[in-house]
Amino acid sequence: MSSDATAAPKGKRRPAEPVSVSEFTVTLPGVMSAEREDLRLGVHTKAVEGEGLRITCLKKSGRLIGWNRLQNTPPEQVQVGDMLVSVNGKRSLINVMVSVLEQPQGRGDNLQLVFQRPVYPERLKNILVIGGYDGLSYYGETELWDEDGHGFEDGPRLRVHRWGAAALPIPGHSLVLVAGGFDGSEHQATTEVLNTKCTNSAMQAEDHGFQMGPRMLAPRLGCSMVQLDARRVLVIGGYGLDSTEVLDLETMEFQPGPRLLAPRACCAAVVLEDGRLLVAGGFDRVGTTSSTEVLDLGAEGSLTDSAGFPRGGLELLRFQPGPEMATRRAGCAASQLDRRRVLVLGGTDGGAELSSTELLLVEKMEFRPGPAMAFPRCGACVAPRLRGKLLVAGGRGRKGHSSTEVLDIGAMAFRQGPEMRCSRAFGAAVAYASYDPESDSDSN
Repeated sequence: MSSDATAAPKGKRRPAEPVSVSEFTVTLPGVMSAEREDLRLGVHTKAVEGEGLRITCLKKSGRLIGWNRLQNTPPEQVQVGDMLVSVNGKRSLINVMVSVLEQPQGRGDNLQLVFQRPVYPERLKNILVIGGYDGLSYYGETELWDEDGHGFEDGPRLRVHRWGAAALPIPGHSLVLVAGGFDGSEHQATTEVLNTKCTNSAMQAEDHGFQMGPRMLAPRLGCSMVQLDARRVLVIGGYGLDSTEVLDLETMEFQPGPRLLAPRACCAAVVLEDGRLLVAGGFDRVGTTSSTEVLDLGAEGSLTDSAGFPRGGLELLRFQPGPEMATRRAGCAASQLDRRRVLVLGGTDGGAELSSTELLLVEKMEFRPGPAMAFPRCGACVAPRLRGKLLVAGGRGRKGHSSTEVLDIGAMAFRQGPEMRCSRAFGAAVAYASYDPESDSDSN
């Protein structure tokens, strides 16, 4: 660990003031070493008098990177910008904290680090609706809703037409990832990536728009996708598939993931804040299903070697049956509203499209009825908005939908949203931060 007292470069715009500060603890097992470098924290820091040591760089090896790999969600991982404020109870005394870090630890003695993280106001977001099907055509087009604007506009074109693809924003890499789908002739194992570190107008240029990404291990139509941590993405299921695969965002290579209990296509997937993955509904071997599956990502922490690094991988974990929904739902969507609630929306029960929703109460792991949408929607997509809102876009009902609805999470009521430029079912939607070329914090 090194301390860098160099002032920040001039000409950089000062970031917005934080609205609050969160605090979390990292406990590292003891090592037998008197050498500072052998402690291998793997960070560079900058001393901030009266506060602590700010993390300015995380190396690719070190004990904190080892810690990060074992954590389930980015909020639990040490990040650049975090402030180390206490070492083994020695708080905000920089020289004392550095001295403790340099001392040898006995085998079995823990090193307890307390970090603080500033929480900044959420920046304006854009919502990109990707691909889909209108009953006649498979789309290679996207639509963009800039919340500063008045409605949807044409977005960057995909390289491949995609119906039933999955999409995910990757904030730490300023990317949007699109995977799988059907192009009108075959199921796709291809992926595409969009760099969001440019203005919306620049994305329209071919050299700044979607580019082909790494190839998956299997073609997947109707897959789902979630981000597990800062380094890994999990692609889930697809028609006739009970397999999953893991994308390493550093190597951009796919590896096998854990198997589902049953094949699932057009299901919903959410990573809960307690580190569990919920997979709900979809088409299974015989039709639509109301079942769910849960994967405890925290169990990966037991699959480690003596140095604390993962042994094996996610493919060794096992899904377990989750709570049953009240209604069979395939082509449904889901979003976590807060720590306590997940909303599953729409879909089809095998006979009709659904306008109903269900709320999962996370503490009890029980489903309860949620607010009804204005229209039945199967194959709709959802994306979060600012100020406690959720956008539900498109889907198939009595007819194809170009309409959207906005859920006010506080009031738990839907209202009409902006009209899309065309009807879309089984597309995907992502929200990402507006790019500010003058800001030094471009991540979403």
